[in-house]
Amino acid sequence: DGIFYLNSKGYKAIRMGRNEKKKINWSNENIIDYSTRSDQSDFLDFYIISKCKFVITSASGIKEIGSVFGKKSMMMNYFNLRNLINEDGKYVKIVLPKKILNKSTNKLLNYKFLVKSNIYNESKSEEGFSSNGYTIINNSSDEIKFAIIEMLDVFEQDFKSHNLNNQYEFFKIYQDTFNNINFNNCTISKDFYEMNKSLFI
Repeated sequence: DGIFYLNSKGYKAIRMGRNEKKKINWSNENIIDYSTRSDQSDFLDFYIISKCKFVITSASGIKEIGSVFGKKSMMMNYFNLRNLINEDGKYVKIVLPKKILNKSTNKLLNYKFLVKSNIYNESKSEEGFSSNGYTIINNSSDEIKFAIIEMLDVFEQDFKSHNLNNQYEFFKIYQDTFNNINFNNCTISKDFYEMNKSLFI
């Protein structure tokens, strides 16, 4: 739905990736499935990303290539929130985190707890969380769409005018935990933050 929204605003979307077996079955000339093409190459991977307006991705290698070329990014299904300390920098990023459900209590883990605790190191991976009694919840189609709408609005305007004062309390956790690191160009999706505010504070 988010990609179709971008199409309605005059954007074309290119699906990146390698050796994908299943083609996307969308009859839309504004969506190009490069990931299943036979003419893929390392050069084309870099060239396509170097020419794009922005990148929508998970915390993957494509995001890193985008950063090399100074591309703004929206990162969905972001798992390890402690890794956000590596995301601040010159290039603007909007983050859409996953949720983690404690199966025994049937309650979602608080993001503040996730950042301050050692739980990521103890469980090490999403599979580790699953084996330790947690369910990892990916972002919904609506969450991704709303983040993309926000992304387009922010990226086409001045990011510094993006009012993030309500996220200050959450990001202060990083400042207190990781030697006063500052987040100047990284933010949680505003809509996601407001809809899940009790998980952040």
